[in-house]
Amino acid sequence: MGIQMARKIRFINIVAEEAAGPLNALIKKVLDKIIMPDTTYDIVSIRPAMRETADFKYECFAFHNFSGIVNSVEQAEKEGFDACVVLCFFDPAIRYARQLVQIPVFGLGEATLHLACMMGYRYAVVSLNEKEMIPTIEEEIRRYGLADRAINNPVRLLTLSTREAFIKGLGGSPHEVISDIIKVAKEAVNDGAEVIVIGCAGLGPMCTSLGVSSLQEMKIPILDCLTVTTKTVEMIIDMRRSTGIPIVSRKAFYSMPDNKDIERVKAIFGK
Repeated sequence: MGIQMARKIRFINIVAEEAAGPLNALIKKVLDKIIMPDTTYDIVSIRPAMRETADFKYECFAFHNFSGIVNSVEQAEKEGFDACVVLCFFDPAIRYARQLVQIPVFGLGEATLHLACMMGYRYAVVSLNEKEMIPTIEEEIRRYGLADRAINNPVRLLTLSTREAFIKGLGGSPHEVISDIIKVAKEAVNDGAEVIVIGCAGLGPMCTSLGVSSLQEMKIPILDCLTVTTKTVEMIIDMRRSTGIPIVSRKAFYSMPDNKDIERVKAIFGK
């Protein structure tokens, strides 16, 4: 079975389109740097969607995005995309979407956390200065079975506020944000981390756009979750085409409902 080289990936932003312009520009800058020459992509926002990044720290708010994410993934499959990437480290609604489509679906957390475990024995996650995000990321780590590989208190927060981090990072002072990331990363390394995961769809690309991929003096990898996930998705598309390997196991966890049941349940909710 020959490899079809072209790949078509849809990136799904959970921030409202009218508020996502500067972030999408950064993401595009990084994607244009890292993707294979024959990979094409687009970036879309779910509708409706929240405007404030800080709102995603509340799971009761983030829950409202789930249906929009799944709908966007289904639409991408209908339009002929080979895979979808949801631009959030929390991997929202990924498990649900995988049950409904025949294309790979990833958030930014799963692949990055697993790669961190391949590159070192202990890792830490550096993310936005939102204390409410700590239990969400810690639960994600446990869900993927990787808690034993994380350092104690594995989620480390920036000292800059979320607002400052995005205004500076997407504006004229990204090096201030990078300095804060490096400071927090070094503290995590002192506590035993051998790999640093940047757990944010904005902070990770900031690092890659400025060429920050390690704590150079210690040769500690710094993993941008966007870069890791994008390259993983490209690999999975190619593996599927060249070997026929399924995108997920359909035995249990990702078992797929019959089309008639999908349509029946959607009709109940007016979709």
